[in-house]
Amino acid sequence: YCNNCYLSVYSRYLQDAFDVPLVIQLTDDEKFLWKDLTVEKANELAYENAKDIIALGFDVNKTFIFSDIDYIGSSTEFYRNMLKIQKCVTFNQVKGIFGFGDSDCIGKISFPAIQAAPSFSNSFPHIFGSRSDIHCLIPCAIDQDPYFRMTRDVAPRLGYPKPALLHSQFFPALQGAQTKMSASDPNSSIFLTDTDKKIKTKDYGSGKLLTGELKKILIDILQPMIRSHRERRAAITENEVKQFMTPRKLAFDY
Repeated sequence: YCNNCYLSVYSRYLQDAFDVPLVIQLTDDEKFLWKDLTVEKANELAYENAKDIIALGFDVNKTFIFSDIDYIGSSTEFYRNMLKIQKCVTFNQVKGIFGFGDSDCIGKISFPAIQAAPSFSNSFPHIFGSRSDIHCLIPCAIDQDPYFRMTRDVAPRLGYPKPALLHSQFFPALQGAQTKMSASDPNSSIFLTDTDKKIKTKDYGSGKLLTGELKKILIDILQPMIRSHRERRAAITENEVKQFMTPRKLAFDY
């Protein structure tokens, strides 16, 4: 189970290495709750993210990508697990874990249960049937750790196996090792949708090499790589996206 789009390359490697089903959660509800977006825009961005993920070459027969906004309302089992998790965690606990304050909307307070629910196999009956004993591995960024520590605490109380985690550190932004990439700052990173011209204009300031020398090396590497990704992404049809995001049986028997 992967809930971070930028960890998709790692997830693709794990899927190929172990030949396992992969579930990718697109948390468009989280974007709506934390950012100044409409529900419709958050959902639209999730589908754009799905295209970037699919362009990495995932096998449609082994991969299910879902939007929280679209999937939760259609899955009784997922919602049941959300409710069970919500009942196991107190308001004081989520305040302590996530730092919520009295002025935070109640949507933020209930969101951790949504992020936790995909850790349990019976949240996806079209893939795993009614089985709840299938172990889950979650590649995630270090900032997601509190969500899944909470999940691991709750799992035994629900009779489910604890999910295992693989942590990754943040890749620093272009501004230096102490900064973080952000979608809201277009100059913080090289995006997969950047044009060759945009890649060429983003900065370097260390001074260890002449700026022109380093930029030429990086441009020569990044432009063909991202151009290739843009071409694969542009070739993805709406029907292909629908295939990946339709609840269905994958190429595994449980």
